[in-house]
Amino acid sequence: MLKRFLLIALAVSVSFGVQAEVRESTASDRHDVSVTIYNQNLGLVREVRSLTIPRGTVSLRFEDVTAGIDPTSVSVSVLGGLRDFMVLEQNYEYDLISPEKLMEKYVGRQVDLYVKHPQTGEERRVAATLLSTSGGPVYRIGEEIHVGYPGRVVLPELPENLIARPTLVWLLDSRGGDGRVEVSYLTSGMNWKADYVAVLDADDRTMNLTGWVTLTNTSGAGFENAKLKLVAGTIHRERKRMPRRTQAEYDALALKAGVVEEEFFEYHLYTLRRRTTLKDRQTKQVELLKAHDVGIDKEYVLPAGRMWFDRRSRMGETVKEHITVMVHFENSKENNLGEPLPAGIFRMYKADSEGSLQLVGEDRIDHTPRGEKVSLQLGEAFDITAERVQVDYEVISRGKVYEYEYKITIRNAKKEDVTVKVIEQVPGDWEVLSSSHEPKKVSAHMVHFFIPVKAEGSSLLTYRVRIR
Repeated sequence: MLKRFLLIALAVSVSFGVQAEVRESTASDRHDVSVTIYNQNLGLVREVRSLTIPRGTVSLRFEDVTAGIDPTSVSVSVLGGLRDFMVLEQNYEYDLISPEKLMEKYVGRQVDLYVKHPQTGEERRVAATLLSTSGGPVYRIGEEIHVGYPGRVVLPELPENLIARPTLVWLLDSRGGDGRVEVSYLTSGMNWKADYVAVLDADDRTMNLTGWVTLTNTSGAGFENAKLKLVAGTIHRERKRMPRRTQAEYDALALKAGVVEEEFFEYHLYTLRRRTTLKDRQTKQVELLKAHDVGIDKEYVLPAGRMWFDRRSRMGETVKEHITVMVHFENSKENNLGEPLPAGIFRMYKADSEGSLQLVGEDRIDHTPRGEKVSLQLGEAFDITAERVQVDYEVISRGKVYEYEYKITIRNAKKEDVTVKVIEQVPGDWEVLSSSHEPKKVSAHMVHFFIPVKAEGSSLLTYRVRIR
């Protein structure tokens, strides 16, 4: 161990005293690349490149990495061919060429301005000294100071320390040779989301479902013919500082769902069956799943809105309320589905009388494992309405016990019978004293009533509740 430490220390000391040979590696050297995208603006890039490294101390410019790379997460391993390959030092250079950067580097230096003659269009060269770029260029021309001077700026040479694209620069010590290395790193600027398109049948009893993955890459780099994996779920990340995890630890994060699904069900790993090209500044859609004849249940609900049991001033007041249309389905193999559903937007369509698909509603779903029930809120029913009236209020024991009585009228203008689920939110210690329809207590502060309503008819729900 001591001998190895001394050798490393000697190599570092020598590297600072000797001009290292400079080599470059670009995307053209790639043999393989895989990208794992998390739905947290995070990606894990792993690529294999061929390198030819001379013997001794070498400065290697590893180009075509993303602009959002986290340099502390970079991992390098030799796959074969290179002997005693050692990274002595790593630098991340991201001072990219831009008009603003070029002008900043030339503050205090001479530049050339080319100004067109207004009549002839001919250009003449004007020598100027750039004094400042804050809020716009300021020049000294002769003995005068000019602000907003017209003309194009020509710089004599490219300033040092400006690069065309983000680059990792490694100081290497090696016995040389040809070989391959695997480099992996985390990057921001990558995200994905799921979108679902469902088409209802004529009777609203089944649907055909297609799931899409929408990928977004704004990382500053593109990847051709990449193996693409997607992680559904939320991984914990340290916000104050980026932990130095090993590559194996990051792989474990990505593979928890794919290998040990039952134990770590909060993650799911999706691997695309074919390779794809993920360009920079590109949004790509890839089909995730397809299912036919998935059974659904449509439900009409009068949802629990504000708390009605608070004061007597609503006595006799008629309040119009809206009926919500809900659709439920089981995510199971018995229901022709049974696939882990990543969180996303669920859009439901139905064909009209001419066969054209029309949107009937959309909702967002959370990550849904197999065997779970999915509930979608699609909108408000047009032909089913409700009115609420408080018909009684009684103080049994001031500050302790009260009784309320309500009437809820539900009207159905449809040409078919419906059942409406009325959800009431009740505070405190309560009991239903009387009701026209059987109450169903579902939680400490929630009661349901199921009200059948005939076609083109109406039904009346009345109930009295005591609250302590």
